[in-house]
Formats: sequence, C-alpha cells, structure tokens
Amino acid sequence: MQYRKLQGTGLTVPRLTLGTMMFGGQTSEEDSLKIMDYAYDHGMYFWDTADIYVQGEGEKVVGKSLLQPCLINYQKLLIQTALCSGTLSKRVLQPMMIF
Repeated sequence: MQYRKLQGTGLTVPRLTLGTMMFGGQTSEEDSLKIMDYAYDHGMYFWDTADIYVQGEGEKVVGKSLLQPCLINYQKLLIQTALCSGTLSKRVLQPMMIF
C-alpha cells in the first residue's frame, strides 16, 4: 500500500480509500465485514461512508465492524462521511473534519 500526507492535517493516509456504498445492500453485512477486515489488514484504513448509502445501512455496517472484538483497531481508522446528505435531513451541511 502506498501512503501520502493529507494536506493541512499532518495525517498519513493510504492512497486508496475503501468505499462502503454497497455495504448492507448489494454486499451483505457478512461480506462487508470480511471486506473491511481484509482492507484494514492490508493497510487500507481510510474509509468513505455516508448516511445516504443504502438508506443508512452502509454506515450501520461500518459501525458494527467497530464493535467486533479484535477485528479492527478503531484508534487508527479514519472514516470520511457526509453528514445529513439525504436520509437524515434536508439541510445541506458543509464537509468538516473531526479529530
């Protein structure tokens, strides 16, 4: 895995991001958990999710992965999400970074 600095943050992130758009939908929860585990084990710890993916199911599956004992070190995981992008609110929020 190749890594680079995330401009303006001092963080080092993988060049590839795991997209979770199909998790909990076309990709079953069981398969999604396996994909996240595999990706994390191979250095892909920057994940993209949003409340609009499969009507919020994608974020639920990502959350469940953090509850699995010893599956993923959530202290190293970076999750990028879109807040209130469609299913939770009609308001449009500007993207923000939380550390």
